[in-house]
Amino acid sequence: MRRAALAILIAVFAGCGAGTTEPPADAGRTDTGPRTDRGPRVDTGPAPTGDGDGDGVCDATEAMAGTDPDRGDTDGDGLTDLYELRFGTDPLNSRQPDAADRVQLRESPSEVVLTDHPVVVDGEGGVIAALWQDRGAGIDDRLASAWVSFDLAAVGADPAGVVQEISGARFVGVLGRTRLSWRLTTRSRAGASEGADGGVLRLGCRRAYEFVLVVRAEGGEVLRSRRMTLDVLGAQGGSGVWPAVDPEGFCQATRCQ
Repeated sequence: MRRAALAILIAVFAGCGAGTTEPPADAGRTDTGPRTDRGPRVDTGPAPTGDGDGDGVCDATEAMAGTDPDRGDTDGDGLTDLYELRFGTDPLNSRQPDAADRVQLRESPSEVVLTDHPVVVDGEGGVIAALWQDRGAGIDDRLASAWVSFDLAAVGADPAGVVQEISGARFVGVLGRTRLSWRLTTRSRAGASEGADGGVLRLGCRRAYEFVLVVRAEGGEVLRSRRMTLDVLGAQGGSGVWPAVDPEGFCQATRCQ
C-alpha cells in the first residue's frame, strides 16, 4: 500500500518541482536574495498549514508517504523529504539517491569540490563529449547554477589506446568499448561577505538542487544521462563562520504540498 502511495506522490511532486531540461548555462547571478539566520523561511508563498517540520511536505502528505512529520529528513541522509519526493527517490531509504551521484559543498568563499564521473561507452571513431544541465528549482525557486559554477574536463580513458586525443570535455576518435572519465569542478559563488567580490548572498541554510550530466556522441546523440544532486551546506547558525556548518540546518518552506 505504501509503495503504491509513494509512487503516486513521487509523480505529483516531480511534476511540481522539476522543470524541463535546458541547454547548459552559467547563470552568473550576483544577487540571489537576502541572507538570513539558520533555517530561514524562504518566501515561496503563503504561510504553511499543517507542516510541523517546515520541510514543504504537508503532514497529511507525510502520512501517505510514511515519512516523519516532525523531521524534515526522515531517513537522515542529508536530503529533505521534499527534495527526495521531487527527485523520485524513497525518503525512507538512506541509500537513495546514490552517494556517487551527489556533490556536496559548503556555502563558503572559494569552496571548490572535484568529483570524477566514469562512463562506459562503445565508440565508433567519433567525438564523445560531456556537458552539464540545470534541472528543476530548489526550495528557494532557484537553479543549481545560481549558487555554483560547473566545469567539466575529460581526464582519462581505460583502455587509453582506443582514444586518439583528449581536448577539454571531449574525447576524440573513440573507437571500441572504453571507460571514459570526466572531472566535474564545482565552485561556490558565495562571497567573503554579503555581496563581496561579486559573490552571491548566502542563505545560511542547507538545501539541494538537481542537475544532469549528459554524455553525447558527435551529432548530438545522447549516450548517457545521469541525474545528480548538489547538496549545499549553510553556515552554522547562519553566522558565516567557516569551516563550521550545521548539517541539520535545512532551509524552511513557507508552504507545503
